[in-house]
Amino acid sequence: MDLDALRSLIPVTQTTAYLNTGTAAPWSTPVVAAIEHALRRELALGRALPAGLPDFRPLLGETRARLAQWVAADADEVALTHSATEGIDIVAWGLDWQPGDEVITTSIEHRGVLVPLRQLAQRKGVTVRTADVGAGDPAQTQAAIEALIDSALIENAAVRLHVDVTDSELAQAEAMIKAENHLDDAGLDKALADQHFTRATYRRELARQIRMQRTFALDAPSVRGQVTDAELQARYDEAKKANPSIGSFDSLKDQIREAVYSEKTAIAQGEWVKRMRATAHVERSK
Repeated sequence: MDLDALRSLIPVTQTTAYLNTGTAAPWSTPVVAAIEHALRRELALGRALPAGLPDFRPLLGETRARLAQWVAADADEVALTHSATEGIDIVAWGLDWQPGDEVITTSIEHRGVLVPLRQLAQRKGVTVRTADVGAGDPAQTQAAIEALIDSALIENAAVRLHVDVTDSELAQAEAMIKAENHLDDAGLDKALADQHFTRATYRRELARQIRMQRTFALDAPSVRGQVTDAELQARYDEAKKANPSIGSFDSLKDQIREAVYSEKTAIAQGEWVKRMRATAHVERSK
């Protein structure tokens, strides 16, 4: 691809770095020539006379076929719209949404997508979740979206199993966190602000975590009984080899057991979420 040749077709790039390619893309000379040709033809023949219309449908079909080749699609999979926003509206309102359906978007999405999603939430009862993707790093974006998918599946399982968290339980959990970290209310608020939480958003996240643990306990087999003494001894021997000064096996056994249990629980939770994903309907669009 000859970038200099491409730039030569877009005169404005000869004098400035033109970056607004979304809202008001720069004109290229071939596009202007095609528009001028079409306008002069309509000027001579009229915009609605029969003589001015016969080539419209063949031209539309040819254009769709050419675009389809560029994106490895079939022509009947391509629709020509007046703008990207109109295309997004067609897709958003063309799906059979039901109350409780979930949509995941990102923190850097354009309002051309966000506005239709807000309308879906208001009119159709769709839940819109936003993945915080920072500056849009691909790996961070993927991880944030996958985490929200998992969260939505867990929340749906919690609803199915009638798992909830009361205000008093949240208050108890919050009090325990403050006590463990030697924080008063002001200290907690500061710590939360440093992590970009408010007290309200943190309580929602805390409730989500508690619901997840309870839902997992109800919906997945326990792994506590699967921690054997042989595993504990092997883990201790490994730690002892790395650090000969650690305490005796008996003094560390309970601590090791909890560590092994936590690891196995995390693995089991991951497998549990995978099973839910396998039976869930998740559509992805780019």
